[in-house]
Amino acid sequence: MFNSGGLTITNADIIDYAQNAFRIFPGPGQAVVNSFIHNLECDTCGDDGALIGLGASTARVQNVRFSLSWFSSNAGTGMNVTGVPGNPIDGVHLSNCTAGGNVRHGIWVNSNCKNIDIDDVTTAGNSAAVNDFAGKPTATTNTYGGVMVDDGNNIGVSIVGGRSGATGAWDGAVPTQRYGYVFGSNTDYCGLFGATASGPTGPARNATAGLLNASTGTHNQINPPIG
Repeated sequence: MFNSGGLTITNADIIDYAQNAFRIFPGPGQAVVNSFIHNLECDTCGDDGALIGLGASTARVQNVRFSLSWFSSNAGTGMNVTGVPGNPIDGVHLSNCTAGGNVRHGIWVNSNCKNIDIDDVTTAGNSAAVNDFAGKPTATTNTYGGVMVDDGNNIGVSIVGGRSGATGAWDGAVPTQRYGYVFGSNTDYCGLFGATASGPTGPARNATAGLLNASTGTHNQINPPIG
């Protein structure tokens, strides 16, 4: 997606692509705004399942909404959201989605993002032992997290409900995610409310712990996850 407004996508399965299954990447002077995406499957691809980024400093991404969507078994992250300095990705909203079995993070709020909502989302079995796209071992278990709000000038990230760890389809597996939820240092106005994640034992197991909160922000409300 490069230049659109009011776009609606419903019931799309995108599987086994060499790079991203789904990409929002507007170029100079282009904008992707007010997009509504329901029941999208981004599965078993050779890079991030979904990438939301900017191809130029004058591009714009604002108000993209996903519901009941799947970002799993990819060779990168399930979803990677990355703005540019001075021009953040503004408004990505995930509801009742799943990101599991990816080689890296499940959901990666990478850098220069604001107004991100992650509601009732399951991230499970990421930092996976096997790259499902290549069919090869990864040697990256206990490295990446379920939801990563990275050290990259990210503000206004809200996580409500959901689970992060070995749960759902990955419930019987050895926990591979290092942490369920991670907040890097250069983050602020972030919240974690009513989410479930634990260390190696519990209802949503992770290899190390349910939460790593390294944020130096002074306006956060990041609560310990259930478990």
